[in-house]
Amino acid sequence: MSNPECDNLDEFAGFKLGEISAHSFRHAFRKQIRYYVDDQVGTVLAGHKIRGSEESYFDRKDQDLLRNEYAKVDWAREKTVTVTEVGKLREELGELRVKQKELEDREEARKKNTT
Repeated sequence: MSNPECDNLDEFAGFKLGEISAHSFRHAFRKQIRYYVDDQVGTVLAGHKIRGSEESYFDRKDQDLLRNEYAKVDWAREKTVTVTEVGKLREELGELRVKQKELEDREEARKKNTT
């Protein structure tokens, strides 16, 4: 089903016609902004309804709020690292340190055995 608000979104963003769906674009947008804006604001900026009764208390007409929240986003892709990625890198670093220690211990034991 076509969304009139998103019909030319792919071309506007530099994609070939039909190369990206509105759903994929919105998903990528939400992923990019999630660490910078309030969850409710992110939901609204992505064009979704806020779940539950919270929708009643959110002022979608407050353009200043939306504009200010949007301005908080750092669009430099290379600077965006998720919490999950940081956790994985820390875990990998810990594993590498253990391996390094094992290699150093083996080398030290080898040296003792050859002298």
